[in-house]
Amino acid sequence: MPWEARISADHKWYKYFFYSIIEVFYALRPIFMHNPSIRLDEIINYIAILTTNYLIYYYWGLNAFIFTMISGASSIGPHPAAIHIIAEHYEFIEGQETYDYIGWWNIPNLMLGLHVEHHDFPNCPWWNLQKIREIAP
Repeated sequence: MPWEARISADHKWYKYFFYSIIEVFYALRPIFMHNPSIRLDEIINYIAILTTNYLIYYYWGLNAFIFTMISGASSIGPHPAAIHIIAEHYEFIEGQETYDYIGWWNIPNLMLGLHVEHHDFPNCPWWNLQKIREIAP
């Protein structure tokens, strides 16, 4: 969002704050987009997530549910496996805001390192991002 870019350009502590709770920004950003629309696959995804959360709570209790929420929240942000966010979006070259990471870490991260391809084709499933890179290097 433009306001995120303006604030983070001038305030290093905002960058840390943003990175620490980036999953909240990812979750709320679509609400503030100019033309929000919800597709059927997103509705199915929300239902699947809520159903899974309910089943975790029902069968294993509150502690298991809290563990699941904390694990999800800590898997993004200041977590070693999530450092790709900085590597892919930090502006090393002025005017180029997105970079690719090509290496073995793409496999456990569902090819997120192919980030230029991800931004060019955001609806492309992760397993096809390598094909895009091969077609248009």
